[in-house]
Amino acid sequence: IVFCVDVSGSMDTKDFPYKGGKVSKRDAYIMAIGELVDRRPNDRFGMIGFAGDTYMLSPLTIDGEWIKDVLKEIRLVAWTAIGEGILSSVDLLKDSKARSKIIIVTSDGGNNFGISPLEAADVAAKEKIRVYTVQFMSPKQVGSANANSLMGRIAAKTGGMYFQAASLESIVSIYGEIDKLEKTKFKQKQSRMYDELYPWLVSSAFLVLLAGWIGGNTLWLRVP
Repeated sequence: IVFCVDVSGSMDTKDFPYKGGKVSKRDAYIMAIGELVDRRPNDRFGMIGFAGDTYMLSPLTIDGEWIKDVLKEIRLVAWTAIGEGILSSVDLLKDSKARSKIIIVTSDGGNNFGISPLEAADVAAKEKIRVYTVQFMSPKQVGSANANSLMGRIAAKTGGMYFQAASLESIVSIYGEIDKLEKTKFKQKQSRMYDELYPWLVSSAFLVLLAGWIGGNTLWLRVP
């Protein structure tokens, strides 16, 4: 799983509802990513940040604590290049031998720099990588965009799904839903090492019987 996250300056604006107050969008996806990582301790995660450029925040790793901490220190910058972020995420995943490869793009959906996100989605689809898109919105905007929006079309091109997030609780719930959708069954061979002990027991029993037979036909015939 590669988290492809918006690191443009708007992500630090505290305008996302949470428990009667406001938090930044960055705080929201940090919490959502942290919960998903904790639920999948055996998966490998990577992270790409995008603004006017892209940044590999983390290569693929099983170090969940690193993934949870890396976003807290990044300095946010200008512009939003969603397509470039998707391409960099594909580069991170395309050589992986994993059966399931996904990208989760989190942004407000306002692409304004770099390659077209739809062209980038075509590249992901060719690599058989699903892209899930999570679009930040205000509560009043929810429902105004649909599957025909930019973020919706990105997901549709790759077999992923499109979500809208209007609060911290909603984005945590969305990442939880993606977790449920992306379960891969696998068979694990198990082997058990053991030593055969019964030959020793059988041999011992045979020797006892033999000694009894010999004694019964020799020594014990002469002793009253």
